[in-house]
Amino acid sequence: ETYKRPWYRKAFVVTPENADLGKIDIDCKMKKYTVLWKNWDGSLIYSKNYEVHSIPEFNSNQYPYPTKPDNGQYSYEFIGWDKLIEEVTESTTYTAIFNEVPRKLSVNIDCSENGTTDIAGINKVDYGSSLTINITPNEGFEIEYIKINGETIEITNTLMFENITENIDIIIQFK
Repeated sequence: ETYKRPWYRKAFVVTPENADLGKIDIDCKMKKYTVLWKNWDGSLIYSKNYEVHSIPEFNSNQYPYPTKPDNGQYSYEFIGWDKLIEEVTESTTYTAIFNEVPRKLSVNIDCSENGTTDIAGINKVDYGSSLTINITPNEGFEIEYIKINGETIEITNTLMFENITENIDIIIQFK
C-alpha cells in the first residue's frame, strides 16, 4: 500500500518485505515553493521558500518596506499586494501596489500692515495648480516691494501663478 500526499517529497511504500520490521524511520519533508516579494518596478524585495499549504507573510520588520519615490506631482502610499495572499501551492510572485497621493504645496503670503491680499497666511495648493492673488494697499499707501522666494519682482497689484511645482513664499511690503 502506498501512502503519498502531494505535499510530501518522498512516499513510503509498505511492502510485505518491510511490513514487519517493527520500527520504520520515515524521512518526509514538506515540499516548498518560492515566493517572490517585488516592488512596483519589479525589483526584488526578497524571496523566501514556504512549505506547501502555508500562508506567506511579508515581514516589514525583517525586510525593506515597499516604497515608490515621489515624482513631484504625486507621493505614493503602499496599499498592499497585486493579488490576494493565499496558501502556497506553487511558486508565485507578489508585487507591491500604491495609491497616488496628490502632492500639496504651500503658498505662504506675508503681507505687512497698511494693505491686504485676498488670500492670506499659509495656503495649500495642488501640484500643477494655478493661483491668482490680488493686492490692495490701504488708502494713502502703495506697494513698496514684492518678494517671491527671496527675489524682488516688479510691483503689480495682481500676482498670477500657473502650474505651481514648488512651495512659494511671498512677502509684500507697503509704504
